[in-house]
Amino acid sequence: MHLQTLGVRIGTGPQGWDLLIWDAATGERLCTPEEQAACDAAQETEARRKAEERAELAQEHAAQETEARRKAEERAELAEERAAQETEARRKAEERHRETLAEIERLRAQLQGHEQGSA
Repeated sequence: MHLQTLGVRIGTGPQGWDLLIWDAATGERLCTPEEQAACDAAQETEARRKAEERAELAQEHAAQETEARRKAEERAELAEERAAQETEARRKAEERHRETLAEIERLRAQLQGHEQGSA
């Protein structure tokens, strides 16, 4: 049955006792208040589930970022330690080099003294 004034069509379900209503313009079946409430509840449940999924993903992402930051800080600390060790090793090598040069000069002077004394 078509109710032009309301813009709907009314009919029955497959068993013949359910009253069903369709939008006459779109042909879309209109829900009863009970069906709409169930549909709304299902949509709300789905929206909550998706929100929880997004929250879990955000927590995982934050944990990954925290871990990445921690690892980067560890690498930076190790790099600083290596740089300090290299600086100290360079300082010690330069000191040994100066000591070696001084020893060479001392030995040269001593050798020259022996050579002049034996001449």
